[in-house]
Amino acid sequence: MAEEPEVKVVEFEDTALFEIDGNRYELALEDSHLIHEIDKRLAKIPASRYDMKEFTITVPYLFEVPELNKYLNVDLSIACQPWDNRPDSYYVSTNLGIEQAYLRDKRENERVEEEKVVIDGDFERVDGLGDSYAIKQNDNWVVYGAYDVIDDPDAADHDSITYKIKDLDKFSELAGDVPVYVSSSSLDFSQGTSVFDKDHMASARDMDQRQLKSVFITKDQVLKDAAKILETNDFPTTQHNQEWLAKEMIKRAGASHYQMESDIAYTNNEIAEQLKHNVFNEFYTQLDGFYLDPRIEDNKNKVVDIDDGRTLNELTLAVYHGPFPREHDYSLLIDELKSAELPLLNEQGYEYDLQGDGNSYAQRINGKWYVVGATNVDPSLPESWETYRLEDMTSRHLASLPDDAPLFTTPYVFEDAPISVAEVKPDNADFVTKKLLMDQTKELLNDLDFPITENNLNKMSQKLLYQGNYGGYDAGTYDMVAWSHALEDSVLYQNTLSYFKLDGFFNDPQIEKVKNQKLVEDSNADMGVRFDGETINDFIIAQHVYIYDARNLGYKQLNKELERAGLERLDQKRLTPKFEAVIDGRHQVLSEHDVISRALDALHQKYESDHAMETAVDYLRNPNLNSPKKRLKLAANVLENVEHVKLHKIGKDRPITAPKPLIKKKAKER
Repeated sequence: MAEEPEVKVVEFEDTALFEIDGNRYELALEDSHLIHEIDKRLAKIPASRYDMKEFTITVPYLFEVPELNKYLNVDLSIACQPWDNRPDSYYVSTNLGIEQAYLRDKRENERVEEEKVVIDGDFERVDGLGDSYAIKQNDNWVVYGAYDVIDDPDAADHDSITYKIKDLDKFSELAGDVPVYVSSSSLDFSQGTSVFDKDHMASARDMDQRQLKSVFITKDQVLKDAAKILETNDFPTTQHNQEWLAKEMIKRAGASHYQMESDIAYTNNEIAEQLKHNVFNEFYTQLDGFYLDPRIEDNKNKVVDIDDGRTLNELTLAVYHGPFPREHDYSLLIDELKSAELPLLNEQGYEYDLQGDGNSYAQRINGKWYVVGATNVDPSLPESWETYRLEDMTSRHLASLPDDAPLFTTPYVFEDAPISVAEVKPDNADFVTKKLLMDQTKELLNDLDFPITENNLNKMSQKLLYQGNYGGYDAGTYDMVAWSHALEDSVLYQNTLSYFKLDGFFNDPQIEKVKNQKLVEDSNADMGVRFDGETINDFIIAQHVYIYDARNLGYKQLNKELERAGLERLDQKRLTPKFEAVIDGRHQVLSEHDVISRALDALHQKYESDHAMETAVDYLRNPNLNSPKKRLKLAANVLENVEHVKLHKIGKDRPITAPKPLIKKKAKER
């Protein structure tokens, strides 16, 4: 016949709590039928019967446990005393206790009390090592210690009642008030006392503040201790670090001889000393920030061994024994590992290696960028300040770089760093990357109403870098937005002729289309060279100093300006045939340019050079001072009078030289 599971009495106040086979059960006795029956029976006993004495009786009661299909035998101890000191007094119950409880089957015709033992779902249970465990009921944690928690026969807590949480893999999921370790010792070790009572129980409510810090340890407390150790030894207090260290503290707790100290405090001191003296092992190297060089720290768990699949950290542990300098350089470490003839996956070198000014440089390793600062990068910086700045920032070189490549950093990234290496943080103003530069350039172009083209990005990004002296300290600020605003003001309000070469500079699309077209001199004009340049763009630069005027120049106005400057118009207006005439017996069509050209030839061929002839020639050749209409009229008169050629507008009979018809006006009567 199988044995019945053990019944443990957890608590008995108003409600009796039992633990049976890992589950919690409760028996509510306050104001119950049973208590009323007990009081009725005691009230029938005269106090004088027992000479007014107090006594305790133990009475067995049987209760049904429906979930187990069993019955719980409870030996209930009842403390009795007289109601008062009067001779006619009677007995009442003053306190109840449980001597023992166990499961059994009901006997035939045996009395069963009305109250039932029911399963209690309102509790939490955490298993400990060995037979230890902890249960939370009514917002209070009660720990049940055991002798088999510490296996090491030389450990301080061996063969002592102790509790230690079992499953540390789910440590991060635990609530902060969960007990993780309870020592066999109280703080008064000299008296040999323990926080556990005779039933191997320890309640959080019964602990004072000193005990909660040293012997009854919760998750919150061990994390607090871990954070203090990390801060003292210059390690980041990340969640990983606190939990990593806390779990190790729990594992070691009670495993050493702690003399007069509580064992968790000894464990804390032991770990703190090991961190202080830079103990180099697999456990401590897994703390965030163990390696001060971020190139090592970020890649310590990356597989680099081709043969065995070992990580960089494992290779380092295999080569180095004893203390390891946390500030060790990554490049030096790689060289040392290669010297030890350890095969590395990264035999081809870094993904990117960018030379900076001075001794600074940048590397991309496993997808992350790192910058190494130097003091000889920026002569405008105060002495001993370190920074990084890309040596070649030309458009051609920038175009070859990935978007996340660092161009320069502020010196502040190295200000409090233990070593001169910093991981590039995306979208951080202290690390100016190509992407950050191009994003700011795009915003600037949009603000100035320029299209986003490769040409514009290249040109304006260089302007932006120049505005900030390529990240120089003497620029006054490292803020690219401030540079952009200053550059925007320069474009809008100053004589900035160099921006004419940007795509989309001219608002008139007809001008934008032909701005790089070569200039052609008007063969009829004789103006001389009035500016330096060969293209339409050059001509506009010479004519319009301010950017607003130039950008808003219209195509029609540009043609007028070209003509007045003795250059051919872009619209071909003067070269389009408009006239017809009979010349040398043949019918011909002529443009305005042809008319003036024939008139000039006629003057040179028919007349000797004199003042009248030169005046006429100068008039025809000077489009700047003489309007096209007047020059055309003079040329037509020359052809008619010198060569007897009459011009007719195409499609019209009247020659352009004919006098206007007279309009007779009616004379006013006097």
